[in-house]
Amino acid sequence: MTMTAYIPLNEHTIRSQLTHNLNQALHLQILASVDSTHRFLKNQNLKPGLTLCVAETQTSGRGRFARPWHSPLGENIYCSLAWRFEGRPSQLSGLSLVVSLAVHAAIQQLIQEQHLNHVNPNIAIKWPNDLLWDNKKLAGILIELAGEGRNDTHVIISIGLNVNANTNKNTPIDQPWCALRDIVKQQIDRNTLLALLITHLDQHLQGFSKYGFEAYQASWQALDYLLDRSITVSTSQGTRTGKAHGVDIAGHLQLIDEHGVTHTLLSGDASLAQKSS
Repeated sequence: MTMTAYIPLNEHTIRSQLTHNLNQALHLQILASVDSTHRFLKNQNLKPGLTLCVAETQTSGRGRFARPWHSPLGENIYCSLAWRFEGRPSQLSGLSLVVSLAVHAAIQQLIQEQHLNHVNPNIAIKWPNDLLWDNKKLAGILIELAGEGRNDTHVIISIGLNVNANTNKNTPIDQPWCALRDIVKQQIDRNTLLALLITHLDQHLQGFSKYGFEAYQASWQALDYLLDRSITVSTSQGTRTGKAHGVDIAGHLQLIDEHGVTHTLLSGDASLAQKSS
């Protein structure tokens, strides 16, 4: 697989691929380097509409549970989106799952538009929001409440998507991982992918606002990496092991333990159970 010339992120190129209405609503900031796009947006006075910050590199990128997110210069997508949800925090259940569907949809559309029909990506989603390919992590999502008003809630949605990274290089990553170029066997223009990602995030967030997670439940479960597999889930209350039984209409994981009892898990860190030797 040959590497072509590095293509930097470019606001004009990205905006040229968005609809007029989305361009009008979007506040886009492209940074050469930042400690964390997530932290950067949290410290901004946010404007109405969508505010998206994307960086060529992060010096202190973080994922869920404060895990470091490796962010080499110019290779991947590191972005955070500030979104105003017209509702209470209790109504945001399932949001991270819907965001994972938006990322998945953007990748699928890229493959179609690049005429890579020979590629069968078979990308799955591991609850609540990691995208996996060939049992390796492709993307991760972090969502945090940034403030609450009388009738709305401000949310920061951060996405790390491995695009052109060289998976053969030594990295500090402590788990199996992959990049999109491993799947499509060619380098990807991040501007095109980012425009698709913005478009699908906007569509999915609007749909979530109107209909909640229930409207996306079937689509999510069709991509469920854990479904019917033996798993272990670490939560603040301890660890549970059992068989994954999909998610409910709120996006909560359903786990059936060895006694046949179903447990509803609102959050946690899920992994495949280790097989006994």
